[in-house]
Amino acid sequence: MATGELGFRRNAAEVFVARVLVVFILVATNVVVTRKLSTSARGVYALVVALPVMLQMLAGLGINQANIYYVSRATRVRDVVVNSFYLCFIIGAALLLLAWGIHPQLLRTLLRGMGVGYFFLIVALMPLSFMDLFFTGVIQGLQKFRLFNTRRVWVAGVNFAAVIVGVVILGRGLTGAIAALAVTIFATAAMFFVIVVRFDGFDLRPDLPLAGKMMRYGGKSYLASLASYLSYRLDVYLLTFLVDLKKVAYYAVAVSMVEILWYIPDSIGVVLFPRLSATQSESEVHEFTAQVCRLTLLITVASAAVIALLGRPLIVLLFHKRYLPSADPMWLLLPGAVSMAVYKILWRNFSGRDRQHVTVVASALALAMNVGINLWLIPRLGASGAAIASTFSYTFGTAILLVVFVRQSGLGYRDTLVVRRADLREEWAWIRGRLARSGGGGV
Repeated sequence: MATGELGFRRNAAEVFVARVLVVFILVATNVVVTRKLSTSARGVYALVVALPVMLQMLAGLGINQANIYYVSRATRVRDVVVNSFYLCFIIGAALLLLAWGIHPQLLRTLLRGMGVGYFFLIVALMPLSFMDLFFTGVIQGLQKFRLFNTRRVWVAGVNFAAVIVGVVILGRGLTGAIAALAVTIFATAAMFFVIVVRFDGFDLRPDLPLAGKMMRYGGKSYLASLASYLSYRLDVYLLTFLVDLKKVAYYAVAVSMVEILWYIPDSIGVVLFPRLSATQSESEVHEFTAQVCRLTLLITVASAAVIALLGRPLIVLLFHKRYLPSADPMWLLLPGAVSMAVYKILWRNFSGRDRQHVTVVASALALAMNVGINLWLIPRLGASGAAIASTFSYTFGTAILLVVFVRQSGLGYRDTLVVRRADLREEWAWIRGRLARSGGGGV
């Protein structure tokens, strides 16, 4: 087994373990917020928490993906950091001006129920949110995955502590929960600015030619990422617009249960993307992608079966029996979440080879399907209609990427999706080796 593959497995395992820890912290945070807020306030909180992530996708221009790609290819870190720093505030200022012009329409439609103060608080913090996003790309490109993991645990931990203070100790309800989010964004950006600058210093001169390359690469990634993100987030806003906030809250709980499955391909993809970007041989890129894809799919299917069996009692245990209506959309989301495991791995293959036009087409077509089915089913089925739309669109987008990958790689569908005995033997040998080293005090 090659040393590089051992390092990949170790890094992916550590990213996943950190992600599991983050899941526990996030679940604890969601439990506190859900139990302390009314159902309608919980729906508003779901909108506010989703807003900075949505704005990162709408205005981030794919710069974080460009940072991973160029740092992986040995571009000077200082130049990437300085360019990213300026872009944070340029994009943030443009976003604030745009938000000022369109906020009345947004708050009457897609963000109905969100106060204007909450809206502009998040928009004003977006330069710091972009800083965290872009600098995380630098860390990932450097393959400093332990620092990457520290950042994730830090964000979840700070937010949980701030929620306890604002919601439980001070009793400020929705305002306390949103203030906790603001504190988390500020603390994370400040911490990681200091850390990233220490890698290679900082100066005031941007590298304009590199900035142009970052914008071009990022632009292609941006279109694909934006369409994909909208495919699995727009349903929340369409629910807000078409039905009442209680159904938004039910759907938010269902999504929080199912999204646990995405931590598997996301954790693996964190390590996979810089690895593929730095690999020159396309045949090696394809073979490694296929191996990772079939193993990831197996793990995701097994995890989905556990959620299908235990999801309903867990909803009662963690949130409250009044959230039992979340069970139906949760079950309907599971097949789509499994298909997304394949999508997220294949996505890294195309991005690592600078072939994002494939992901742009797949994600755009999936988004169009998602919107159409949502507009048809949400008025009839509410949260369950949104879940059905998501599952169909996720599966459709995955099918497109899979067909193109098979044609370009020369590998078969079975090679990409069905785990081999050799794969299982390799993984078992690696696990036994890790356990033996741990038992012997090794690292």
